Amino acid sequence: FCRENKTMENFRKVTNLENLVCDYNDVKETIAKILFGSESDEEIGRIEKMLTAHPLAKEFDFIRSEKTLYEILPQGIGKGTSIINLCKHLNIDVNKTIAVGDYNNDISMFKVAGIGIAVSNACKEALDAADYITVSNEEHAIACVIYDLANGKYKI
Repeated sequence: FCRENKTMENFRKVTNLENLVCDYNDVKETIAKILFGSESDEEIGRIEKMLTAHPLAKEFDFIRSEKTLYEILPQGIGKGTSIINLCKHLNIDVNKTIAVGDYNNDISMFKVAGIGIAVSNACKEALDAADYITVSNEEHAIACVIYDLANGKYKI
C-alpha cells in the first residue's frame, strides 16, 4: 500500500525524498531500505505481522526506527554494521567508539560500540540495551556526552 500520512509527509520534508509509488519491479536503483510510516501502533503492528510472515522474510531485517516508522533492510545492514565498517575504513578500534541513540534501530550500534548511551527519552528496549543513559535528546544530549567524556565519566 502507498498511502501518504502525516508521519511520512514530515519524513519527506526532512529528507527531501519523494513518495515513490510504483511496482517495485519498476525501480531501477538499488533499494537500500523500504520505510513504512503510521501514527497508529496497530497499523505498524499489522504491517510488521504481514511482512515477517512473508516466505522471503528471512532474507531481510526488519526494525522500528521510531514509534511511527518501520523499516525493511537488507540482512545484516544496520547501524552496528556501519560502525564496524567505518572503524575498519578509518583504522579505528571499535572499542574506542561511543554510540548515542534512542530507538530500536540503535541497539545494534550499542552492541558493537565501546560504549552505548541511550538518551533518557529513548524507548524501553534502547534504554535496556545501553551501557549508560544521558539527558534527553531535547537537552543537548551529544554535548552532555562530550562533556561527560572529557570529565572522565566514560572510560573507553
